[in-house]
Amino acid sequence: DAARVERRRIELELAAALDKGEITLVYQPQVDVESERIVGFEALARWDHPTQGRLLPGAFLAVAEASRLMGRFDAYVLRMALLEARALPGVTLSVNMSALNLRQGAIYNMVAAALAETGFDPALLEIEITESAILDAESEGQEALQKLRDMGVRLALDDFGTGHASLVHVRRFPITKIKIDKSFIFNMGVDRDASAIVEYVVRLGRSLGITLTAEGVETREQLRFLRAFGAQQAQGYLFAPPLPLVAAVAMLERQNAADAGATPDGASASR
Repeated sequence: DAARVERRRIELELAAALDKGEITLVYQPQVDVESERIVGFEALARWDHPTQGRLLPGAFLAVAEASRLMGRFDAYVLRMALLEARALPGVTLSVNMSALNLRQGAIYNMVAAALAETGFDPALLEIEITESAILDAESEGQEALQKLRDMGVRLALDDFGTGHASLVHVRRFPITKIKIDKSFIFNMGVDRDASAIVEYVVRLGRSLGITLTAEGVETREQLRFLRAFGAQQAQGYLFAPPLPLVAAVAMLERQNAADAGATPDGASASR
């Protein structure tokens, strides 16, 4: 009974938070494994609670998914991300979407409406969905994903390896990227099986023309393994934690400024 009361409290406060603009976004860079250049940012939601401070999604998303708030929450985050990401030109924007919206087939209308309202380039948008959502998707969800791909939107399979999906299942869907779960990356170089699994997924994914992104990269050794295996992208604290928009913009601007100041041989253009 106490748990039920607590869930109801979170639900009511989260609904109010959406009205008051207490949900904010941070952006974690995704980099090219070889060059370590920023190629995209993942938008991550945070709740700036008036009394509890900043809350991570684990503190409230389960309640949102069990209530009627999830669709509203996803639409809010997507619209905010598309508006703010106009300050991050030339790189992709990844936004997580709930399995609930996929199961109900609502994901296409939600994304299409947000793109139309904001004028964001569909080719720079990447929608992330979990592998469990893929497995649970009905025909409506599969159709919605195909319509998104037809618009040019990219589709990433998040947390790969934590559920029961395989690349056989992935081929049924228009997936353009697989994100290898951080638990495997953490154990590379420590657990022989983890390294073997990452190498297998990377190689098989590349053979299918799917981009592989490693999550939770924290050490140079992990990056060295990923380069050896042929992974294309990585994200994690080795490169940067999730950043406020201003810091993400500054990071991208430094990269662009460095590019503008270098000649093809890597020397300073002023020399």
